[in-house]
Amino acid sequence: LFKMMFDDWQAINAQKGLGEIWSMNKIAKVAKVDFDASTLHIRPDLAAKHQLPDNGSGEVKIWRVEGSDKALVPKSTHGQFYGGDCYIVLYSYQPRGRQEYIIYYWIGSKATADEVTALPILTIKTDEEECAGAATQVRVMQNKEPPHMMMLFGGKPMIIYEGGTSRSGGQTEAASTRLFHVRSGFTERCRAIEVEAKCSSLNSNDSFLLITPTGSYAWAGLGASDAEKRECRELARSLGAATPKDVDEGSEPNEFFDILGGKMDYPNQPRTENDLVPPRLFEGSDASGNFVVEEVVGEWSQDDLNTDNVMMLDAWSGVYLWMGRDSSANEQEKSQQAAEDYLNSDPSSRDSSTPVYKIQQGNEPMSFKGFFQGWDHQLWAN
Repeated sequence: LFKMMFDDWQAINAQKGLGEIWSMNKIAKVAKVDFDASTLHIRPDLAAKHQLPDNGSGEVKIWRVEGSDKALVPKSTHGQFYGGDCYIVLYSYQPRGRQEYIIYYWIGSKATADEVTALPILTIKTDEEECAGAATQVRVMQNKEPPHMMMLFGGKPMIIYEGGTSRSGGQTEAASTRLFHVRSGFTERCRAIEVEAKCSSLNSNDSFLLITPTGSYAWAGLGASDAEKRECRELARSLGAATPKDVDEGSEPNEFFDILGGKMDYPNQPRTENDLVPPRLFEGSDASGNFVVEEVVGEWSQDDLNTDNVMMLDAWSGVYLWMGRDSSANEQEKSQQAAEDYLNSDPSSRDSSTPVYKIQQGNEPMSFKGFFQGWDHQLWAN
């Protein structure tokens, strides 16, 4: 974090962010130019992304959007978010004795259009009523929560249910068998996402909580961090589940895989010493008339894979080119050259023989899916 505060810090493996991005809506006339892949190594100011206002110990209020109104969420369920809902999270704190406010307004991936429309209006109203219009407002999409937001729930993991609602009378009965994917961020706060309860949802680099009618299991992948293992047990307490039985990858009892429908492949690419270099996601498009690649900054998820374009995932040990179903032939052709130019122009002297994998939407290998927490196998089914 210290080095992130210096724009010109030089180090081995250093990469220097994105250059200037031009709005496609402001281009009057397009001149055909070749894309310069070396610009992808000019890192954006990561300090802004990682700075935390405080340690998350201030006061928290949460409302759930209900139609054109909002309802207060009881403190006992703070930190639990349903994909069919929208929420307003008001955080109040006093740095150096001065009262300040942050409002995170959270949009569930399966929320209704009416509530998504009402959310920013209710956020402004909440700001005026609770903060005299002085709050910093932050729009948050499901599974892309900023690190500070994940610190607001008293040390408990942030829990995200894939769908459903927490409103009174709107809940559907939870499945008897449930699986939660637990992954920590750089603050060691964890996000727990409900995923399909089958073996292919597992990931060797993380922890998972499996809840069944007869008990629960805390599964630790070979690469799981201590924070993820710890938060997996805390998650069980938060959900009122039985104390989980610890299960290490490779030493699972037979009934564990039976509960998940049988043993099958899952992402098991281990973390390496190069994991200090975080993966980076880029989007390639020729919508402006030129083929341009821009980085997807901040927290990213499977939803950021744009089916109209080509995506490039730099996993350091390899580069993945993901071909969106509706990407153009030109985008697919140009992306291959962009990947090669990207590797050759890397200031950290990357091995130019680093493999480049070309994959099609809907046919992603496990090694690719593993970079996206809570991969939804049905996302593009329709």
